[in-house]
Amino acid sequence: MAAGYAGKLACFLIKDQFGDLVHSVCECLISRGQLSLPEIGSFTLLARPHLASCLLVLIQHNCVQAFKVLDEDNLEARLRYTAIVDHVVLRACFPLFLELIREKTGNDQSEELALGLLQHGRLTLEQLIKRDAECSNSEDAQSQFMEAFTNLLQHKLVERCPRPEAVLGFSDNAGDGRPAKKARGSSKKRSLPLNFETQVRRVLAAAAPMEAERFRGPSRWIMDEDAAASTPSTSEKRKHGALWDSSSMDEKEVLWRVNFEECVKLLRHKACASHVNFSFGSDAKTVVEAMLEATRKTETTVKAAFSDALTLNDILILRSDWTAPVVRNALKRMVEEGFINSVGDAGSHYTVAMQKIVELARKTEVESIVSQRFGKPSSRILRLLSKKGGSEQKAISEKCLIPDKEAWQLLYQLMKERYIELQEVPKSAGDRAPARTFYLWHVDFSKLSSVVLEDMYHAAYNLHRQIEHRLEHEKEVGGFYSPCVCTKKVETAAAYYTDNRLIV
Repeated sequence: MAAGYAGKLACFLIKDQFGDLVHSVCECLISRGQLSLPEIGSFTLLARPHLASCLLVLIQHNCVQAFKVLDEDNLEARLRYTAIVDHVVLRACFPLFLELIREKTGNDQSEELALGLLQHGRLTLEQLIKRDAECSNSEDAQSQFMEAFTNLLQHKLVERCPRPEAVLGFSDNAGDGRPAKKARGSSKKRSLPLNFETQVRRVLAAAAPMEAERFRGPSRWIMDEDAAASTPSTSEKRKHGALWDSSSMDEKEVLWRVNFEECVKLLRHKACASHVNFSFGSDAKTVVEAMLEATRKTETTVKAAFSDALTLNDILILRSDWTAPVVRNALKRMVEEGFINSVGDAGSHYTVAMQKIVELARKTEVESIVSQRFGKPSSRILRLLSKKGGSEQKAISEKCLIPDKEAWQLLYQLMKERYIELQEVPKSAGDRAPARTFYLWHVDFSKLSSVVLEDMYHAAYNLHRQIEHRLEHEKEVGGFYSPCVCTKKVETAAAYYTDNRLIV
């Protein structure tokens, strides 16, 4: 199941925002995996009405997804529920999402619409219009609403909600994490159970609408100015914010939400641009930002390795104040370091190697963390192992200019914190006598990334707990501890935590 501090942080955020009852349901799903309604009831001991209300709250706020798993004959379906831990954790980053949306759209009303969706989880268009009408006093509020909503759609910052109940076949084996049964007379091996994250990904993929449907706007906007004066009834509809044909009932039932994936993608782009700026300067950063923005809509996954290819002329068109020599020089420098790939005939097209940039940024961030926690000598050791690979203690001591005793202490301290590993390499097969064995220290950055990410979850969890403790203490002694100060600290920490989480 979702073990570790990611699950603990998710449970704490739910408890802080929705109370103890909803927290008990969320904690049950996170700790025990995908469960049916009777199973959740047996574990939480909640009455059926309270349990149903808690699940509805979690589904409304995109924290839980319902799905059905067909039996072996693909006939009978069992309704189950799974917690989406990533969505819950991202709730701490909503202020950062709003800042991104404001930067991308440049529209205060678009930001206000996004704020409403973040506060309420998911809303219909009718509910959004009603909320906008309560907040706006403008005579042209309807056209402004349509412009703001269309702006969000064009940037893929809002999307249609997934299906209420995804349907998985029995062979998908995403229902309960247990191995699928072997059919009679079959010689095939039983499939292995899926881990929690893989199960959640399959459920979300089954629930997601098609790409064209996901970002399709309302089909029957009524914004024709002539229609306002055609009949009294039409004018009356417009006064009440009815922007679509009343016969289009399906559009009224469509639920909308903020697209978390797109927000995370934008944060990833910012991390790439920031590292390019650190390595090559502002000119290269501007080029990469423009290339990523121009190709963003064609990225199908959050962790895309490369952007779409652009020619030099395509890049020059993106900014009117650029000159060919400046852009060509920036591209040449980044191609030499592998930040940009030159593809096509005679290297006439350029793509941003996002995956490599993220990996380099990750290494830089981890080295900085090691330097802060364990000192600069430990950072030199980590940098050496990441470049050279497996090395013995004596070689590490000589190349990092560290005394043998200190190097031994630092190596074992890093190994204790799971930052590096020790590998035994016998000189001859089957002989592991210490005198005839090489002991090589090495770093596995794929494992190290998970360790650092877990540390960040731990830090964010402790920060929220500390603020809660201070608030409770001030209540008991009758003092005053400003909630605004608490909120600001949480938002600042969440922004730092999110940026680094995306790099790691």
